[in-house]
Amino acid sequence: RSIEKGGEVLAGMISMATEPVRLKTLRPVAESAVSRILHLVEEAQERKSPTERFITRFARIYTPVVVAIAALIALSGLLIGRSTVYPALLFLVISCPCALVISIPLAYFAGIGAASRMGVLFKGGNYIDALARVEAVCFDKTGTLTDGSAVKSDAPAAVAALHALGIHTEMLSGDKREVVERVAAAVGIDKAHAELLPEQKAERVKALQEGALPLHSPKPGEVGGEAGGKPEGSPRRALRVAFVGDGINDAPVLALSHVGIAMGGLGTDIAIETADIVIQTDQPSRVATAIALCRKVRRIARENIVFALAAKLIVMVLGLLAMATLWMAVFADVGVALLCVLNATRIFRAAR
Repeated sequence: RSIEKGGEVLAGMISMATEPVRLKTLRPVAESAVSRILHLVEEAQERKSPTERFITRFARIYTPVVVAIAALIALSGLLIGRSTVYPALLFLVISCPCALVISIPLAYFAGIGAASRMGVLFKGGNYIDALARVEAVCFDKTGTLTDGSAVKSDAPAAVAALHALGIHTEMLSGDKREVVERVAAAVGIDKAHAELLPEQKAERVKALQEGALPLHSPKPGEVGGEAGGKPEGSPRRALRVAFVGDGINDAPVLALSHVGIAMGGLGTDIAIETADIVIQTDQPSRVATAIALCRKVRRIARENIVFALAAKLIVMVLGLLAMATLWMAVFADVGVALLCVLNATRIFRAAR
């Protein structure tokens, strides 16, 4: 990166100049970009997704209930005159929730880790679920889809990738209409709006979230016009919206959207702090990559839930029919847990 006199140098940068460089410290080490990233990663582990929270609550209730049932099975032998300790042990081993309690959080941790290797920082596992459900992405223009007036090299590919995922795209900009029209046509965005104030950007996103606008399929680069050439009675549907921006004026809409995504390289501190996800590389194409990754995380988490419960149920039924052995019970516990963990590790391949 070429930095002029008076420009900001981030912690960890290495000077390539042959002559000495004088730098002025602007903030303590605890407030450096690196420290803030590490702090956000630590916080991310505490912000669990809805699926993780459900599994935690499920295990908190499920485990004591299972132990109580196993105890009742063991004590029932006193009433029928024969030992039921072995069936009780089978039931206890089979019903152990290790596969769910271990593999589901692991899937989300793996998703956060894989995303970070791509240069995308999630501030919590809950935002993985949120981004996976996004149906529309709204971009700021300057600093997000463009570097000044030149379009970013990967911006057209970013929009095309989002379209391939079935996501509606819009550009919300405060710039003049002719500039916005040129950029919109270059990147192939679904719809673009020009000369917007920060509060008007927020109103547009809110309207999409509430289903207040007719859905249509405009020509790429269309600017303005709420109905898009379709009659007022055309179908309307509330959408889950992500907003991507980098400036101070983007902070309100970043907070309002279902998922706020900030450009972390050249983005302002307030945008980065307000956003739920930070793209360290400033590449808009990372948005589509992150959405695809989040969908994969959710799919793998669901696969683990279905597989673990199905395997345990089958072996449990066999146990009730006196057809299950202790080794089958061990497989339903340890074996299933291991397979679910291995399935979760597939997420790391997405970052390669």
